[in-house]
Amino acid sequence: MSSGPSHEYWMNECIRIAQKGIGRVSPNPAVGAFLVREGRVLSSGFHRRFGEPHAEINCLSAWSGDTRGATLYVNLEPCTHFGKTPPCVDAILHSGIRKVVVGMIDPDPRVSGKGVRKLQREGVSVVTGICERECRELNRSFVKNVTSGLPYVHLKVALSIDGKLGGWKKQLTSPMAGKLVHRWRATHDAILVGSGTVMEDDPRLDVRLVRGRDPHVVIVDGQFRVPLKSRVFSGAAGRRILVCTTTAAMRRNPDKVHRLQDRGVEILDFDAKKRRIPIREICRTLLKNNIGTILVEAGADISAGFLSEGMIDKLSMFIAPVALGGDLKVFRFKDTKAGALRVRARNPQEVSAQRIGPDLLVSYLYH
Repeated sequence: MSSGPSHEYWMNECIRIAQKGIGRVSPNPAVGAFLVREGRVLSSGFHRRFGEPHAEINCLSAWSGDTRGATLYVNLEPCTHFGKTPPCVDAILHSGIRKVVVGMIDPDPRVSGKGVRKLQREGVSVVTGICERECRELNRSFVKNVTSGLPYVHLKVALSIDGKLGGWKKQLTSPMAGKLVHRWRATHDAILVGSGTVMEDDPRLDVRLVRGRDPHVVIVDGQFRVPLKSRVFSGAAGRRILVCTTTAAMRRNPDKVHRLQDRGVEILDFDAKKRRIPIREICRTLLKNNIGTILVEAGADISAGFLSEGMIDKLSMFIAPVALGGDLKVFRFKDTKAGALRVRARNPQEVSAQRIGPDLLVSYLYH
């Protein structure tokens, strides 16, 4: 006689509802939970927003009945430490649940294995490693954050069939490609651009083509030259605008610093040489400021910097079926030889291609 859906079935259900939090919970992981008894769902919950209760708490709060014979399914090991919310393990133990099925062990050193061990010490039966690969894929960015101290970086570039860079004012790719990029924006914590992009194209950097929340904006501006009148500084309320510049540039422009700060702009200063801020230093600082996922939509210099410093986790290249001519390269390395060596040294583990309208999208994943 069948005992109902398998562990794998319920874990996939956890992954499904966890996806509802993507774009809102980072740098926390996306987590979903189901409380099940004899194949019937008693309650479910997912982590909705950074700083709010975790999935297990939302799931348990939605059920006020008896938990005897019930199993809690969750795609990530329950936490044991006090952060913005109390430990989920304590809530599970208090609920009286005696069986927990976990998709993957939390890679965060504050938790890793401790949640499972505490449950087991208190007599709770724990099963781990269910759909582990799928669970890791769901939280690819979280794993990167806690194991490296760096944000997950997705670089997007658009180029012509003859390998030249497309700009903002004259859209190179199709409307279908534009909508896809806006969907990506809605699932990342921030868009990162350079001051050149802001000055030349004055983009809004929002998600107006799709439904979703506008991401935060990071502007890399070593010389602190972005105009105060730029549209991005008067964007939608509720999102952060962060300008990365140098200490020396801030000292030269104290009035501009105060005027931007009065408008809610966050200024991150770096003691950089030659007005160039190291990409790795920018990334580490952004994660410390709760920016866990970044969509880079910058020009040739900054894009090349991310590649040459080995900071890319995913590269998406839209190739439009038009020729532009000229010499505007997609990547402009300051040290061509060193840059090329670094890029070649880091081969992608997955490569895929698909047609987006008339354009070709080639994707490279680095693990």
